[in-house]
Amino acid sequence: MRRRFVLPLLMFATPALADDQVQRLEDSIQRLEAQHQAEIKQLRDEVEQLKAKQAETEKEVQAQAPSPTAPRLIESPTHQFGMTSLNGENSIAILARLQFDAGDYIRTQPEGGASGVGPGSAGHGLDSGVNARRARLGIGGTFLGDWAYRLIYDFGNSSDSVTTGVSGAVTSGIENAYVTFNGFNKPTYPVPIAVDFGYLDIPWTLEEATSSNDIMFLERASPQVVATQFGGGDFRSGLGLRSNTQRTWAGVYVTGPQSGAPHTGANVGNFSSLGRASVQVIKDDAASLHLGANAGHIFNSRVNSTTTTATSVTTVASNSALALSDRPELRVDPTVILNTGNIPAHSGTVAGLEAVATFDNFFAQGEYFHYFVDQVGRGVNPGDGAVNLASPQLNFDGGYVEASYSFGGRRRYIAETGAYSGVIPDRPFSLQDGGMGALELAARFSAIDLNDHFTAGRAPHLSGGINGGDQKGYDLGLNWYPNINMRFMFDVIYTDIDNLFRPTTNGAASSTPSGAHVTALAARSQFVF
Repeated sequence: MRRRFVLPLLMFATPALADDQVQRLEDSIQRLEAQHQAEIKQLRDEVEQLKAKQAETEKEVQAQAPSPTAPRLIESPTHQFGMTSLNGENSIAILARLQFDAGDYIRTQPEGGASGVGPGSAGHGLDSGVNARRARLGIGGTFLGDWAYRLIYDFGNSSDSVTTGVSGAVTSGIENAYVTFNGFNKPTYPVPIAVDFGYLDIPWTLEEATSSNDIMFLERASPQVVATQFGGGDFRSGLGLRSNTQRTWAGVYVTGPQSGAPHTGANVGNFSSLGRASVQVIKDDAASLHLGANAGHIFNSRVNSTTTTATSVTTVASNSALALSDRPELRVDPTVILNTGNIPAHSGTVAGLEAVATFDNFFAQGEYFHYFVDQVGRGVNPGDGAVNLASPQLNFDGGYVEASYSFGGRRRYIAETGAYSGVIPDRPFSLQDGGMGALELAARFSAIDLNDHFTAGRAPHLSGGINGGDQKGYDLGLNWYPNINMRFMFDVIYTDIDNLFRPTTNGAASSTPSGAHVTALAARSQFVF
């Protein structure tokens, strides 16, 4: 009986229990949905708040951000600072160079008196002292992509005098004022040609193409300095065409007077043509071999009569003259010892060869020059009144070789100039990082002979001879490069100049010996950017 009643009860209760469980589950789902809806709403509110804050931040950034066409600040690898447009076609940068020299002429022989006419003022030795060899400040950059420009003023110089007519005196502070057109070298049809015009450093001769920031010694060798007197060098007005690849360099220039030279009288018609070409025969990271040649011709050579110095000829029929000279490879004292004086000439030519060899940290460089001077008549013999007819072509020679070994860095080839950089340190000097910069040990021998057709004891108007001097130079150098912007240099300089016998007037015979043996110590502190 009991089993008979239990079974129906169970059958009746099961649907009720199931309905109750379903209801509870549905109630739980509703509660969860309500909770999730609240959480979703909260999350959506937070998202809207974040979007609002982000929009406000973007508005503030846009308000503070420069215009899309505004220039941007730039810094070069050598730490030159400037500004450039966003497309890079227009730029301007500040350029500066300071080279402060100190020199001591520790021995100069002779120093005047009966043994000879010594160098220096009042017949005594050369004067030691200090000199702001170069103190340059200027700007440079590009405009419209195809054009480059440079304007630099030199507040220093290589002289202790500002008096017009004194050897080495300041004539003008305009060192660079030129424009370059690069529009031929375009990616579509590249023609690697650039045109320079204005006052510039003519990149003619290997040593002149090397920046004064990078030359191995305080001064370039005298044979190279004399070569630039045929129409090259710094501060020179010129128009030129140049081209280069990663292995070759070639350029031709037409040049005129230097900045500051008078535009009338002695400088009328004073212009030259110059050319140089070079090639990297070997070029890899470990070694290089560089070969090149150059030539220059000066037309209607003229000098300003106010710059005339001691000379073997004092009477010149016209302003047509060419003077070749240099100081003893140091610029502290302005006295010129190696000196032809004003050679009466209607033109002159110089031809040269250049070579560089490098292997790891070893570097060697040399140049040879041959100078031709086409003379004209020398005026009147004061003894008999006859016009001098002895005017042979003069031939002079000069050259130098220099070598160095560096520690902690080395010199690198610069394709744009066809020359080499200074030593670039592997690790700049730093007390914190332990870097020591780079050291360079250097030596140089130079020789130049500006004597030709000269006979001791015979008046030069009879022979057409010149005794400008036979000079030998021996230099040792130690250079420290703390970083790419600074350099400290120390040179030991010995120069031997033999001027044979210098006459005092055009018709007089040579009777007084001249020349000097100069020993000097010199140092330079250099800062560049």
